[in-house]
Formats: sequence, structure tokens, C-alpha cells
Amino acid sequence: ISASVKERMEMIRNGNAAIIHPVRERGHVVIAGNNPHLAAILRQLDDSRAFAVRDGRFTGKLKVVVLLERTNEVDVNFHRLPRPELSRSNFKNLTILIRMGSLSDKSVFEVAGAATASQIIVLPSSAVSLGSEQRHAADANVISSLLALTTVKSESCRVVVEGNKPSSTEIINSIFKSEKVTVVDQSIASKMFHHFARQRGLFGIYSELLSHTGTIINVRSFPTLAGLSYGELCDGFRQSIVCGIVRNNDQVMFLPAMDERLGPNDQLMVIAKKQTQREPPRDLVRLAAKHRASAPTDDAMPSAAVRGEATVDPNAIHYSRVRKVEKTLVSGWSASTPFFIKELDKYVLPGSEVVILSRESVKEREEALVTFCGGKIKRTGPFWRRGDSSSVVELNNLRVINVRGNPLSKIDSSSSVSYLLRNEKGSKGPKTRLSAVVCSESRWLKHVKDPKELDNQLVFVCLLAEQAFIEHGRTGSDIAVNLTDGARVDHLSHARQSVEFVSTNELMALYTAQVAEHSYLNAVYRNLFTPDGAKIYVKRLDRFLEPLLALKTDDRTAVGEVIDAGASSLKTTSKAGASGDLGGVGTIELRGYSFEAVCQAAMSQNERAIGIKRASGRVEMNPYPRNLVRVMPEDQVIVIAEHCLGVSRNE
Repeated sequence: ISASVKERMEMIRNGNAAIIHPVRERGHVVIAGNNPHLAAILRQLDDSRAFAVRDGRFTGKLKVVVLLERTNEVDVNFHRLPRPELSRSNFKNLTILIRMGSLSDKSVFEVAGAATASQIIVLPSSAVSLGSEQRHAADANVISSLLALTTVKSESCRVVVEGNKPSSTEIINSIFKSEKVTVVDQSIASKMFHHFARQRGLFGIYSELLSHTGTIINVRSFPTLAGLSYGELCDGFRQSIVCGIVRNNDQVMFLPAMDERLGPNDQLMVIAKKQTQREPPRDLVRLAAKHRASAPTDDAMPSAAVRGEATVDPNAIHYSRVRKVEKTLVSGWSASTPFFIKELDKYVLPGSEVVILSRESVKEREEALVTFCGGKIKRTGPFWRRGDSSSVVELNNLRVINVRGNPLSKIDSSSSVSYLLRNEKGSKGPKTRLSAVVCSESRWLKHVKDPKELDNQLVFVCLLAEQAFIEHGRTGSDIAVNLTDGARVDHLSHARQSVEFVSTNELMALYTAQVAEHSYLNAVYRNLFTPDGAKIYVKRLDRFLEPLLALKTDDRTAVGEVIDAGASSLKTTSKAGASGDLGGVGTIELRGYSFEAVCQAAMSQNERAIGIKRASGRVEMNPYPRNLVRVMPEDQVIVIAEHCLGVSRNE
């Protein structure tokens, strides 16, 4: 009897295929749909709730209603979540309720309690495993769900929806502009992967910034600080790092001019722990009051364009820092690959080449590159082996060679690298930059159900690419792999440090969860992944050596030690054995600089230091206190800087 009652109560709690019990909660979260981001979103909601309980803002568990389409993948009889990793036992701070029905039916959202929900997250089917037509259909289903929600949800409810295609994102924004709907464009995942493939170590940094428990980008309104310059604000926040200004709620300005004034309606971007820096420093409040008393103003300082100063054309590609033409091997093809290629085309030097090695149809790839990337087909014919077909599609800066072959084949991988390096045989000039990017094949996504098995294939492909590079004498080339399971990134990165393992699935789930709680972060992170916007970089300490040495004598002795000042050249040495000759007045031994000094050196180069990446791989964002935390020669500095096109991820 007890077991029967328990089973019946569980059915009432979760709903029944025949009798759907409405949700009676208030202030809960509704997640409509299912894709690979669902597990990570639930983990983030669980972490966020645990943080809120510790902070005293909430008590008890957060109620989450997962609303699923009734399909064969869902166990209707037992009302289980569709994957084992989504078991309720994995989420200690959530009470998960499950409902099933058509996500375009208004009554289904009424059953899920959408009218009393605080947040609603709408997930489309994953674009990675779908074809072009299916992606359009998935976004059409999302729009149908939003139309069903319009008359059900309350005005205060925040709605976040993922869009598979940029065109769908524009449509959703135009239709639901007044409905408090925030759209997360899934093409950002390709921008992330492109950025991570070009700069080592960024995955851990963004994982920290997008988590609910780490150091994040907070956006704060401080009207009492109106009138202060950006330089004064940077100096005045001692327990956090000011990295930019948000104007008019959507104009994101990383690294504004030091004399840029904060307006009364502007917001500050502050890197600190979540739910901190709610109040401005008192010294800055007093300083701002003095400024307003001497020169009262209600408006923000005009932008450079208004003041008549020279502005940078965002469409102009500057190659002053680009040193080499790039050669890239892309192993694997799926629906997300054209997004990656389009993004890569914006950053590389004209004449760069990409070889795409895949078993997918060459014609299908041509159509995608022509339609989505604006490419032009130049030649179709045999490749380097008889019977193997290939095609060439030219973009603005890239020459894309589509090759029909198996990424899991050592021979095909080696032949692809040989083709990329065909013009270097016997050449005495500088070598081109060679890199490899490993993506999932569409057929793997369709037929391999276990994410671990899929990732095993990706790891094998990357090892084949690495071996091919070694055979051609190109050791140390950049290799990046986009895994499905984010939980494997850490241990694989430690096991194979020569390869950059990332998981955009994991980061996009974190992104969606953050935007669901703080919608303003959508504009902030979009800016970080645009070609003309600022970027996060990891740089060696010696990149800041000259401005560090230019510090005052008192500051220098506080952060480093100068010896043998009479030497004719300036050399740096460290425990790791690194040395360099910059040409100067003395020989110094770097025994570590304070993070405060590094911040000053970075600002002198129009960059903002926001953290340290230790030699061990540990990431320290917003280290405090700055004057006591030391950056050693073998460490790297995490900075926000203007885009550096063509800069290697190892520099």
C-alpha cells in the first residue's frame, strides 16, 4: 500500500499522460524544450539557488518545471527526464517538475504555471545535429511557443529564448520587442569556438565569468558617481575592476577613453563576485559631488563622433599586427561549421586557406558556404589522389578547399596537411601559421547517441591531426577540439596540454542561464564576440615589461628588483629560464610584480588587466588585494584589449 501511494503521489507531482495536473507554484522557472544545454542550465540554476540561500536572499529549493514535447524519447509512464545526467538527485537545490504536451499549445503553458513564473526559458532543438530545413523548423516552433506564451505569462516575467539562426533571431526580436523577450543567438557558439581556437586558455576564463559562483561581470547603476571620468573610476574601485561603461542600456563600451565621463543614466561594468559592489566607494561619491558642484551637468560626455574626433570604422579590417598568412585544417563538418568559417574569414589575412576534411557531401558544403558565407565557387575537380573529389570556394579573405575524406583516417589527415603545406616545400621564407580545428561530423551526431562515445572520436581525430603536423615538422601547431561533454574538458586538458579542449555546449548553457537571470549581460557578451569589439586575451608578462620599467623608482622597487644598473643591455631572467633583450639601461631579475603595477602597465597600453593565469593553469580573476598579489614571470596576464587580428593564441 505504501509503495502504491508513493507511486501515485509521484505521478500527481509530475503529471500524467492522461490526466495533466496543473502546477500550483509561484515564482518558479519554466524551461520549455530540450536540447544539449538543458543539463548545464539546470546545474547553473542549482548553483544560483545555493548562492542565493547562502546570501540570505531566498530560503528553500527553487521549483523548476521542465516542459517537454511528448515524443518517443521521453518515458511517459515514469516521467523521467530524457537523459540520465538530468536525474533529480544531481540537483540538491531544485525541485524539478515535469510536464508534457505540445509547446505551441497555450493550455500546456497554463498547466506549467507560466502565469505565475518568474522566468521562462525556451529551448529549440539543437542546431548542431540538424540540417538547414530542420533548423528553420526548430526556430518556427520556438516562435509558435512564444505566441502561445504571450497571453499567458505575466508582464513581470522574464523570457529568454535560444535562436538557431541569426535571421530567426532578428524576426523574434522584431515581433516580441515589447514583450520582455531576450533572444540568445546560438551562432555565438561558433564565435566562441573561433576565439578559443586562436587564443589558448580562454575556456576556463569564460567558464569563470559565466558561472554563478565565480567572479563575473556585474553591471551596476551608480547615479551618485555621475560626472567622474573613467580613469577616476578605475582608480577608485579598489576591491573590484572597472572594465567599461554601458550607455542607453545597450551601448557597451569596453575600454573607453580615460576622460570619458559617467552620465547619470550610465552603468558601470565591474568585475567582482556576484551580488557584491552594490554600493559605490564613499571616496568616489564625495569626489563626484565636488565635480558636480564645480561644473554641474546632467548629460554624459559626448562620444568621440559627437565631439568631432576620429572614429574607427568597424567594417575596416586592420592588418598591422597580422604577421603571416594562415593555413587551417578543419576536420569534420556539421551545421555549425559554416558559422565558424564565416567568423574566421573576418580575422585572417587575405590569401589564407582552409581545408575541410569530411565525409559529408562536397556539394552540400559548397551550397552552405555560398549561401551563408557569400562565397564563390572557383573550381571543381580532382584532389591530390585519383578518384578523390574536391572543390574550392573563395570568401573575402579565405580560400576554402572542400575535401571528401574520413577525419578518422590517418592517411586522409596527413594528405590534407600535405596539401596545406604544398607551397612550403623547399621554401626558405617564414613559415605560415598552421592550425587544426576538430568538429563533430553530422553523421556522428545522428548515429552516436552517447556524448562520451562522440567525444572519444573527436579526441582520436585531434591526435591524428597532431601526428600529421609532427610528421611534417610542424610541432607546436595550434589544435582546438570542441567537445560535447563539458565535464571532460579539465582532465583532457591536463592529459594533453598541447591541445586546446573546449565545450561551447557547456558555455552556451551558462550563457543562457546568466541571461535568464540578468538580461543586460546579453549585450555585454555579444560585444566581446564581435570582430570590431574588445576581446579577452591571455598575454605573457614580458609584454608589459617596458611600461613596468617606466614606473616611478618607488613603485619599481616595490614590485621588482633592479640590479647591475650599469649594464649596456636590459635582460630579464626568471626561474623558468626565460630571458629577453629589450635594449635599455640595466639588467633586472624579475622576482614578480604586484598585480597593481601590472594593472597600471596595462592601462598605459590601453588595456585592462582583469586577472592572472598561473603557470599551473589556475585562473584568478580580480585578485585582491592588488598590491600584495604578485604576478610571476612564468604567469600570464588576463586582459581586455582591442581586437588583435592574427595574433597567435600562444603569445
